[in-house]
Amino acid sequence: DYLEHAPFLRALASSSATGALRECFGFVPRQAYFGGLDAGTYGFTNMYCYDPERSPFSVARGLPRYRREPSGLRSMVETAARERMAPFERSYAGSIEIPIDRLPCFDLVEKRAPWDRRVGYRSLFAILDELGLPWCECTWPGTNQLADRSDAGIVAHFLGALKPEHRLACVHLQELDGLGHAFGPNSRQVRKGIQVMDGLCRNLIETLKKRYQRVNLVLFGDHGMVNVTRTLDLEVRLARTGLVHGVDYAYFLDSTMARFWFHHAAARAVVQDALGNITGGRMLDASAMKHYGIDCCDYRNAEAVFLADPGVLIFPNYFQASGEPIRGMHGYDPD
Repeated sequence: DYLEHAPFLRALASSSATGALRECFGFVPRQAYFGGLDAGTYGFTNMYCYDPERSPFSVARGLPRYRREPSGLRSMVETAARERMAPFERSYAGSIEIPIDRLPCFDLVEKRAPWDRRVGYRSLFAILDELGLPWCECTWPGTNQLADRSDAGIVAHFLGALKPEHRLACVHLQELDGLGHAFGPNSRQVRKGIQVMDGLCRNLIETLKKRYQRVNLVLFGDHGMVNVTRTLDLEVRLARTGLVHGVDYAYFLDSTMARFWFHHAAARAVVQDALGNITGGRMLDASAMKHYGIDCCDYRNAEAVFLADPGVLIFPNYFQASGEPIRGMHGYDPD
């Protein structure tokens, strides 16, 4: 559907193999792209996990839940946390909008880049290194460090960094994601963004074909986007249960799901009862967890998951706690 507004890419597709992929559950796809792993094999589906023992935000332990957070406090906590992070984590991680008293419960999942030999799985980059084949990447979150982080800036930087000896190159264009969140996937801003992206791809690919005798090309999108049609406030529903975060249970509010960890069996039953019959989402039972391939994930990923229906945004959440809700979202049911 996006290619309707991308004549160059559509022309490429007409003379090539095309297909649809079922995306991984959640928001951590790099291990799938570069390691061939599904969520169950990798162990995680989301950016943050429950790990109080290894949380880099431990400096916030003991802080109260502020109605109005003191100015500079979160910045101080983040500065202290970054000193405990690996360089790759540091390039993308922050406290986002997790309540400051809950920050010490959570850790970052992706600590090393897919091309780092210590990443924990045998990646495409490791195989290339073993074969002595040079490669080049220009992808998020490394692109955060560029002076010009626009897609045009990414293409220009990549073409400048590419060398004749490189045998694989990965380029990640990013602006469509932000446009989709801000304006919705059917907006004129997204249509315009697709047209701009199509022109950048033309420039990139035609330049490569001039530089190299042969170019094998794989183009893919990491996810789609749906219009947000309504919001769902889980925080207020969970508050009514009487359960205490950190005493009875812990939870993380992602934009499309809530993940839970229980400190006793009674807490699980209370949450299941509170969220079992909500319009706009569902608690995933054992068969659903198995269907999505997340039943064997690491305990730190989630003990239980509430999944919002497509188009329903959990709001407020730990990425956006206030303001106008975003208009487009992804990370729903992969089917």
